[in-house]
Amino acid sequence: MSCFSEILKKDEEYSALYEAVKCSNSPVGAIGLPDINKFHIIHSLCEDTGKKAFVLTPDEASAVRAYEDL
Repeated sequence: MSCFSEILKKDEEYSALYEAVKCSNSPVGAIGLPDINKFHIIHSLCEDTGKKAFVLTPDEASAVRAYEDL
């Protein structure tokens, strides 16, 4: 478990996302966050639930940045 996961588990909004992903209530989204924060959350959700993520980006450059950040 990463240090990000430990910190995020204390957050109410993260807990709601975690429960939705865990119970397969998807798709889920996090709006209003900078991309790097979204990728930390995606990584933590995948790590905590053991599930994979499917991430949509607006263009190839964004996809490359997402891949590198994840």
